[in-house]
Amino acid sequence: MRRQLYAIGLVLLFFRVDAVAQSSLTLNDANIISTYVDLSIREFDDGSPAIGVPVGWVTGVAAARDSAGGAYFVSPEHNKVLRVLADGRLFLVAGSPQGERGFSGDGGPATEALLSNPEDIAVDIDGTVFVTTNGRIRKIDTNGVIQSVPIPRNSYPTALATDVRHNLYFFNEARYRVYKWTRAGELTVVAGTGRRGFSGDGGPATLADLGAAGGIAVDDKGNLYISDFTHHRIRKITADGIIR
Repeated sequence: MRRQLYAIGLVLLFFRVDAVAQSSLTLNDANIISTYVDLSIREFDDGSPAIGVPVGWVTGVAAARDSAGGAYFVSPEHNKVLRVLADGRLFLVAGSPQGERGFSGDGGPATEALLSNPEDIAVDIDGTVFVTTNGRIRKIDTNGVIQSVPIPRNSYPTALATDVRHNLYFFNEARYRVYKWTRAGELTVVAGTGRRGFSGDGGPATLADLGAAGGIAVDDKGNLYISDFTHHRIRKITADGIIR
């Protein structure tokens, strides 16, 4: 099996297809599709052309927010966060160059930290990177320093998203809830009762039952979207907390 990443303007689409090789493709303004980054070895030199540098299975993908463009993505197979720039060069963002698995490094360079099976990623408008790993959320600031986000242990965060006010949202897989974490350290429930199910449309999101979330996103107006793959729906929570 292989997974492919397609970049269409600022929208990143990720597919899984049958093949022996692993690669990622991009579609340019002229609608010409081309290989963007290969997806399957452990070590490479920072700044190498992404084509020809396989990095393993890829799960979460997020567009970069600065002028260098490109995208961030996570390789759970090799315990890394990587970035490919718009010019096609590949850089290690977090995790050891050898792809060792573990948990270490808080307060130091993210490229010397150990991660374990990173799954999803989100990039704030100020360039801060968030990644789920080790049953935690880890934050990488614009200076490349990594820290753990102070959320309760056993939260099992999966899907991540940020909004224009620098708030972080995550889905708690153990409790079927969406939480919001602020830079001030406040943690609040945005949606979900703690029960797995499907209910609540038209009412407060905190009284709605949710299924497992494949992904979440927040638009510029503060509306939150949840892909409920248990019930094959996309659910919308308006800025005033009503679920649709």
